Amino acid sequence: ATADPTSTDNNRLFVRQPTSSSVAYKEDMFEVKWVSVGLGSLVTLSLDLIDDDDNIVPVDVVPNTGSYTWSVSSTLNTGSYRLRFYSASLTTQTSLAFDIKEKEPTLTLSSLPSSLIAGDTAEVRWESNMASTKLVSLSIACIGMSSASIADNVPNSQQYEWKLKYSFGAQSGCVVTIKYQSSSVEASSNAFSISSSTAQQSLSLSPTGTLASGSSLTVSWTHSGNWAEGETLALSYYSVSFGNKKWALANVLLTDGQYVTSVPLWLPSGVYTVESHPVSDPSFTKQSATFTINRPDIQIALSAPVLGAQYKTLDRVQLQWSSPNLPTTYLLAVSIVKLGDNPVVLLPEVPNNGSLVWFVSQSVSSGQYTFKLTWTLDDTISATSAWFDIQHMDSTLTLTAPAEDSTIVVGTTFSITWTSSYIFPSSKVTISLSYDGWFSDSEQILATNVANTGSYSVDMPFIDTGDYYFIKLAIAENTPPMTASGKFFTVAKSTATLDVSSPTGGLVATTYSTLPIRWTSTKIAPDRLIMIELYQDITLLPDSKIASVTYQNTGSLDWKIPLSVPSYSSYYIHLVWYDQQDVTAESSRFTINRIATSLNINTPNSGTTWSTQSVVTVSWTYTGFQATEKLTIELWGEDMILFVIDKQLATLSSDAANSGQLSWTVPLSVNMNAKAYLVMKVNAAPDDYSYESARFNLVEKPASLTLLFPLSGDVRKDSVTTITWKTTAMAPTENIIIELWHNGWVFDD
Repeated sequence: ATADPTSTDNNRLFVRQPTSSSVAYKEDMFEVKWVSVGLGSLVTLSLDLIDDDDNIVPVDVVPNTGSYTWSVSSTLNTGSYRLRFYSASLTTQTSLAFDIKEKEPTLTLSSLPSSLIAGDTAEVRWESNMASTKLVSLSIACIGMSSASIADNVPNSQQYEWKLKYSFGAQSGCVVTIKYQSSSVEASSNAFSISSSTAQQSLSLSPTGTLASGSSLTVSWTHSGNWAEGETLALSYYSVSFGNKKWALANVLLTDGQYVTSVPLWLPSGVYTVESHPVSDPSFTKQSATFTINRPDIQIALSAPVLGAQYKTLDRVQLQWSSPNLPTTYLLAVSIVKLGDNPVVLLPEVPNNGSLVWFVSQSVSSGQYTFKLTWTLDDTISATSAWFDIQHMDSTLTLTAPAEDSTIVVGTTFSITWTSSYIFPSSKVTISLSYDGWFSDSEQILATNVANTGSYSVDMPFIDTGDYYFIKLAIAENTPPMTASGKFFTVAKSTATLDVSSPTGGLVATTYSTLPIRWTSTKIAPDRLIMIELYQDITLLPDSKIASVTYQNTGSLDWKIPLSVPSYSSYYIHLVWYDQQDVTAESSRFTINRIATSLNINTPNSGTTWSTQSVVTVSWTYTGFQATEKLTIELWGEDMILFVIDKQLATLSSDAANSGQLSWTVPLSVNMNAKAYLVMKVNAAPDDYSYESARFNLVEKPASLTLLFPLSGDVRKDSVTTITWKTTAMAPTENIIIELWHNGWVFDD
């Protein structure tokens, strides 16, 4: 009943597997089993491997479920190992030594039907002694046909649904081979033949002949034979006019039978067919009759910039163009070409709206340039502008304030100014305050994402004073990134002042009353913090701080004097500016007296008897104390053997409301005592406000625990067993620990 449930001394763990005869194979699964006592299932256990040289290899962190399936790594060395279990609530436990060995992989491929049909699905099965995480590859070879892959690096699931390609054609003497990844172990199937697929398809178009861009086109098809259920076809435009080039049209279901589309503008004029093939077999193709596409003449013409135009870094460049027969919904790619160099893409996709503004980047060097516009869907449609000149200008950044040898006081606002040229207008500035010390340097950021306007105001932080401070600017977005440092200046202390006007000299206050604290300040902002401290002025000894609070510099605080403040005739208020703690002020001396208080414990009294497991009532009355005070209520008893030192038996509450009454159930763990008593303390000042009840009698109810079933005979494994017991003088809220023992050891809990 008094044991610490978090103590590792009460928790036990027994490893049931591995045993000394266990063997774990690399690249295989191994079942780890254990039994724990005192550890809940929410506890996590760390598992490590320890070899004969005491080298430790982490395995995993697992929940305390009693079992764990371990995937033995292929990188482990073979040899003898032990498994170590540990957690924050468990003394480290290790298993018996066991072996980790290489597993000789085996493969056996089951027989396949003697005849298969191209396009059908065949189930390939095999037997393997390796884990399912091991990867295998399948391939096929036939007489007169080179080996072809069926599947690469698939899990060792011991079965694979093989979809034979329609394009296989008639083959004989075929064999399927399976092998492990990164291993020479393989197995082959029986020989079988493959018959040609019976899948047939015919394609027709409507209309036929010559079609203009944008015209409606209907593709229809019929099919027969051993097509797979749910087969998907890939439709594409195919043209011998452009070197057998294909343009994807759509993926459709074989069962749809028809697809309606419009001839896209991006197909150039020429002779085409529509080609169809199963998505799973691009070699099994069928083509329609030919038809002709007549696309309108599409051209792009750049009119600006004009020949010989002059630009500098960050200048605004206007591009203008026209594009007859190319709608504005299409996109163009914009590139810039330096004389003698390859094009560099500036914008991969811009709307075809005839106009674009580009700012000359800092990364562009001096030279002659031209722009190139290209239709993103047909790179044969493009245009270039006239040649123009760009003059690269280096970026500059210069700090102009604070001035050299100037002085800035902590907590004051100061201005930072700078000049810049050829820096992109949207670039943001980072402002830092740096210190160049004799023995160490420091830097702190004052502001980020500052607009590059040339000026910024910021408050000097409350830092150590010194003569070698300077401001640093940085613009990371620029190409290249720019930095600038200013001149040295001095950071000085503030000349701020504080003055306390209340409480006044001779004031007499009491606990629970409100003490008016008033002060004035100079050069301290209202949002800064002031430490307000209550001190006792002690003659010939250091003054004693009794209470403190941190408050904004509003000049006024009404402080309710807590009960914990003792009576004393020479108190004073001490103010400290939090940011610069040599700025202080003291009030005149005043007096605080504690109000008169009393507390009387009514029950239990001298005629009371408490017994374990019973619900008892503690009642009290008080004067002077406020109802908001919290109480600690303890049960104590006199030493019945040595009669020397009383001892605490229990804590009824450490945060009881001052309501005058408390109900409590006497726990079974409390020992009997003929001279028990209660101690009540006011939490605000427990050493000063402590009260005792009268002595009363505390007795134990004789508690018992009797096991009813099972007592003897057999309990069968994998069956449900009901465990029954009876108790006397024991509350239903008490916890019962049930353990299964075997040969003197706890087997399970």
